[in-house]
Amino acid sequence: MKKRVLWLLTAVLLLLWGAASAAWPTPVKVDYMFYVGEGETVYPDFPDLAYLIDEDLTIDDFDVRYDLDLYAPKSWGFNGDGSYTESQTGTIPRTFAFYMFYTPKDGVNAKETVFQGKISVYKPLKSLSILPKDVVMSIDETAELDVFRTTGSAPDIRLGEYDATIVKPVLTTGDLTITPLATGETDVVIRAYNGKTASVHVTVTNPPSKFEFLTEDFVCYTGDTIPIEADFGDGAMYGSPQINIVGNYALQKDCFPNDWREFYAYKEGKYKVTMTTYNGHTDSFNATVYSKENCVQMKIIPETITVGNEYVYIDCYDQNGKAISPKLEIVQGSDIARISNGRLVTTSAGTVTIRATNPDGTTLDKTVEVYESPTQIILNETAVTLEIGETFELEVGFDKGRADYTLYWQSFGPDEYGLNPTRVSGQTVTAIAPGQLMIDVRAGTLAAYCMVTVVENEKRLLIDHPEGEFAVGRTYQLRVVDKAGNVYPARFYTRTESTNNAVKVTESGLMTGQKAGECYVYADLGDGLTMQFKQQVVQIPTWISHPDVTLKINDESPGLGAPTSDVGMVQEYSIEIADESIAVMKGNLRLLKEGSTEVTMTAHKGGAQCSFILTVIPADDTIYIMADGVRYTNNYYSIDVPYGYSKKLPEVTDYYGNKISVSWKITEEPIHFGNPNKTAFRLSSGSIKTTWPSGSCTLTATTKDGRTISMSVWAYRLPGKIKFRYDSYTVKVGENAQTEVWKDEAMTSGDRVGDLTWKVGDSSIIRFEERFPATGMPTVIGLKPGTTTLTATQPNGAKAVCTIIVVDPDRRPGDADNSGTVSSSDAIAILQHLSDEGVAINQSNADVNADGEVDEKDALLILQYYAGWDVTLK
Repeated sequence: MKKRVLWLLTAVLLLLWGAASAAWPTPVKVDYMFYVGEGETVYPDFPDLAYLIDEDLTIDDFDVRYDLDLYAPKSWGFNGDGSYTESQTGTIPRTFAFYMFYTPKDGVNAKETVFQGKISVYKPLKSLSILPKDVVMSIDETAELDVFRTTGSAPDIRLGEYDATIVKPVLTTGDLTITPLATGETDVVIRAYNGKTASVHVTVTNPPSKFEFLTEDFVCYTGDTIPIEADFGDGAMYGSPQINIVGNYALQKDCFPNDWREFYAYKEGKYKVTMTTYNGHTDSFNATVYSKENCVQMKIIPETITVGNEYVYIDCYDQNGKAISPKLEIVQGSDIARISNGRLVTTSAGTVTIRATNPDGTTLDKTVEVYESPTQIILNETAVTLEIGETFELEVGFDKGRADYTLYWQSFGPDEYGLNPTRVSGQTVTAIAPGQLMIDVRAGTLAAYCMVTVVENEKRLLIDHPEGEFAVGRTYQLRVVDKAGNVYPARFYTRTESTNNAVKVTESGLMTGQKAGECYVYADLGDGLTMQFKQQVVQIPTWISHPDVTLKINDESPGLGAPTSDVGMVQEYSIEIADESIAVMKGNLRLLKEGSTEVTMTAHKGGAQCSFILTVIPADDTIYIMADGVRYTNNYYSIDVPYGYSKKLPEVTDYYGNKISVSWKITEEPIHFGNPNKTAFRLSSGSIKTTWPSGSCTLTATTKDGRTISMSVWAYRLPGKIKFRYDSYTVKVGENAQTEVWKDEAMTSGDRVGDLTWKVGDSSIIRFEERFPATGMPTVIGLKPGTTTLTATQPNGAKAVCTIIVVDPDRRPGDADNSGTVSSSDAIAILQHLSDEGVAINQSNADVNADGEVDEKDALLILQYYAGWDVTLK
């Protein structure tokens, strides 16, 4: 009987609701959303929508009430004072519809209209803060502050009160950027949807008018921290100055780990610290650091010790971290270990105790275990296939003993929406998007690999966005959906202010085209996941226009500029020049001779055209440096001269290449520290010679009538020995390979390699080009199969020789084991070769991505090719 009564009551309620809803006008959807936290009461700022009924009406012409549909949560309620109370305990965040009923008052000629908006329910926002709370900044600086929310996720946070004559604040997710406009003080306030506020006090001052340290000399001990105080005159310092440290090989991160106002006594010695403010004021102070005597501390590196490891270090240091060298001896395990040059050398497994003796006779013992050396890393899986949403736990073991190991994760690119294939936490892998992840496990010389492949399923996330051209003024509702069509909550945004973007996007995903161009749109899914896509916006002009242009024939960077149109500046257009003997367009505009010609511009979008006259007039009296057939303007040419050698100075010409007589003079040369002659250069008979191994200067050429042009000269020291990066290079017939010559760091010193001359062993096998057009680098080109040499020689006689192997172009990419076919065995052979297992491979066939090296990436490409993926082996 009870079931029948409940069924009848339900039927009656459904009939009543159906009758009421049937009487409603069709709701008009509007882009309005208000936010509320669970258990909160808010006062929504409802918009006046009367103008959508009739442009001459206002909200005062209507009785307005608010309601929700039948399927909304029942733990809510609109209150009589216009507030809304939410006590929902279901899934959060959640968005549902509400309705605004506009009923005309007596005498108002209008129809009743129902508008539909949205309510978004989030976890309640408990607090809102800005850090730091007090900022002092210079008028020419910009401050980036952090905005923090506590126990809340509601996104609706907006700017509140501030003095717009002093600062311009910009609020984005998690950040508050403040740009000063004038000196003064103001509070910048931000407000959340539920009335929570936060503020920062901003003081804008003038930039530093001087920079003087209040103390010039400090004396301290290692480990001490010294406060640094400075006088900035009538301005203030915001940010950090440029710091230069001279003394005991200390770096800025060592002596100033926290802030420039605190000098940390990194290690003993004498230091000179020079600081320069961002606007050029400089001062220095001196610090003398003495060492503290402390008892020895000991650390064995690595923590896991295996038999035969040659790199087990005994690290001894005092309480301040300074390295010391106490007496060391083995008091347990001397039959299986010994100490040699600060290293622990072991011959078998067991327990070893090392004793260090302090100067006062006290001792410190350190006991370690020595394990057998494993010969193989064992993984629980070497290839795993996951569907989106699944997880995998990698387990690492060894065939015997134990060893420290390191995991390297290499993802092979995000998907089209910017999602990486996996999320990795420790050794747990969670599948996110289609793709692959290579897990590389390393333990000394041992290596093992696990390939994780993520395949699509119905949980694959997509952004539903416009297909084809998206025009200015058009709108589109963005959504994040899976392949089954389920919609996922997301907050949409762009990186910069919406007024500067091609599109404007609301957080709920309503996107509107604003101007021609393209920008990225992002969808924040929470939990650290962010999707993206690039949206292009087009605008089609109906007419274009361009004024006549007059250019000098010696203009270095001539340009015509873009045409204007009824939609603003047109960026995509083509150019046709009637008389190409006067000017041509080949990438850039090139002026060839004096004269006038007609130029026609055609817009790519819509085809609108315009014509104008281009006039090329004679050159002015500018002079140029002529070198290698190229004209260089003032300060755009430089030469490098090795220490102890000379180079001829270039010619100076007019625009047409006519040589001009000039006199050369060194007009600027910084004094180089340690150079007793004060100069590193000497001019003589149209040449310049270096007399010091480092330095630079400016050379100025002056004509008889006073015109000048300058160039730079740099001195450097040649290394005593040089070498090619690789002992040999392999190149196909008809193709090229780039060579590189380096200094031999292990055997010589010097600034850099320079002024090389080249010699080819057999010019019938290769052709050598010192400046290859495609790369600008020394390049060899294969002419026929064979082997020859390439020799590079410096002016000081240092030589480097490499072997050039030219192979037949009919090589088989991927056939690393020379079996005649491409299969998984080729990938395995490459990995075995890289792991030093003594497996020989065809290096030319194995380098399938043509990057000049054979590595794990080549093995992966071969596996993908063999599995039927759309992969090209090069």
